[in-house]
Amino acid sequence: MKKILLLILLINFSFAQNIEVESIQKLQTGNERFYFAKFNPNGESVLFSKDGYRGLYSYNLEEKTTTKLNDYTNAGYEPTFSQDGKDIYFRSDNFVNGK
Repeated sequence: MKKILLLILLINFSFAQNIEVESIQKLQTGNERFYFAKFNPNGESVLFSKDGYRGLYSYNLEEKTTTKLNDYTNAGYEPTFSQDGKDIYFRSDNFVNGK
């Protein structure tokens, strides 16, 4: 059993991807903290959210500007871009009396 697990681990490592970092940019967001970043398909902008998936923000990498898209609850939970990167699909939750 140990030999099989070792063989599986070796196979997984042999297919690991090699990633190179081209550049690092610090986003200018003031004193606020943001999480859950996701690039659009063409690499022009980044979506991110506040703690607890609150709100959805977009940072344009070329213009270096941040745009607040909304302040909905859970909007930052796994937002998705359309294939052309022009549309953003997200969820929002509305709680009434805790439900």
